[in-house]
Amino acid sequence: MRLHSLRIAFAVCILAIGCGRSDIIPTTVVEGTVTYDGEPVQMGEIRLNPVDINQSGTAAKIEGGKFRADSPLGQMKVVITAYREIKGKVVELNPGEKSAAVEQYIPTKFNEKTELQLEVKKGMEPVTF
Repeated sequence: MRLHSLRIAFAVCILAIGCGRSDIIPTTVVEGTVTYDGEPVQMGEIRLNPVDINQSGTAAKIEGGKFRADSPLGQMKVVITAYREIKGKVVELNPGEKSAAVEQYIPTKFNEKTELQLEVKKGMEPVTF
């Protein structure tokens, strides 16, 4: 009986592996650099939002001006945000806990009202924004 159960379990595993999902969206790696006023964006986020609303997008951290994301293929709107400390200003997030105040310094034409677009396709070279 135990051998019969193992055969059934093996058959189920083979079927599960052999029957791939048809709804998996093809993706590719998108990497590159992000600068603002000629300087690398030290810490931020880049989002690749699909122009076609029936598609998913992706996001990645920007660190030291570099990013790397696994993105769906297709035409994407590029949204870039970054924060920096406001020198000499602090905020109290919780009673008794003070932290440096920060500001989002990338203009809205690169985030809320983005004008940037990117055609994501297989085998892309690194991009620069």
